[in-house]
Amino acid sequence: MNFYTSKLFTRNWKSSKDIKALILLIHGLGDHSGRYEYLVKYLTKWGAHITAIDLHGHGKSSGKRGHIPSYNLVFNDISNAIIKLKKVNNTLPVFLYGHSMGGNLVINYSLRENSNINGIIASSPAIRPAFTSSTLKLMLAKILYPIYPSLTLNSGLELTGISRDKSIIEAYKNDPLVHSHVSIRLALDILKNGEWALENSQKLKMPGLILHGDKDILTDHDASKTFANKSSVCKFNSFKGGYHELHNDIDKEIVFSKITDWLSEVIA
Repeated sequence: MNFYTSKLFTRNWKSSKDIKALILLIHGLGDHSGRYEYLVKYLTKWGAHITAIDLHGHGKSSGKRGHIPSYNLVFNDISNAIIKLKKVNNTLPVFLYGHSMGGNLVINYSLRENSNINGIIASSPAIRPAFTSSTLKLMLAKILYPIYPSLTLNSGLELTGISRDKSIIEAYKNDPLVHSHVSIRLALDILKNGEWALENSQKLKMPGLILHGDKDILTDHDASKTFANKSSVCKFNSFKGGYHELHNDIDKEIVFSKITDWLSEVIA
């Protein structure tokens, strides 16, 4: 079942068996909630009820492509989605799952507003980029941030780094709902909040699972490892040869089994 709420497009997937957990899924930059079908199929078969939202400026939601006015707005959207998700069954554990930018968001949410969830899963989180940005480009972005924050640029996404499965790359190219835009505000907010999360990882109070492929050329594998190592409650799984979208990569079944093993352990 799909529906619109507060100008955000939402997807829901129900398990055909007894529900073990409620999961809110947050997608990555330029991405949308419809690109997680393999993950969703596996998790619902395991026993998860999943809700996913298209963030502002993404997918089928409203807003300028690639622009989110503020992180606080997204935190409010996450809180509202969790409230709606809990209406399914308010006795079940609730988990946040975020990929890339979504991983950055769920990590920051858990560090700031963590009273209503039981754990987080971050896949290839955008804690730091895996590439070095131009100093001049960063300087110009900081100058324009307070003047024209919604100005969008090309994100420069290297499509070959998404997955080792060529069919995934072709599907991405032909998907009308994906885009390569990112606003100055969103780009700098991702960088700033990624660094803040890394500096404050020891404050994480709930179970966390971070998944990252060691061949990811888009987000930094070692930053994820550092975050987990600095936290006493966060587990890190590195996947040899894994690309950015582990949920769409050739070893996705192994990734999924790690996720459900962790969920079962936390719930127990």
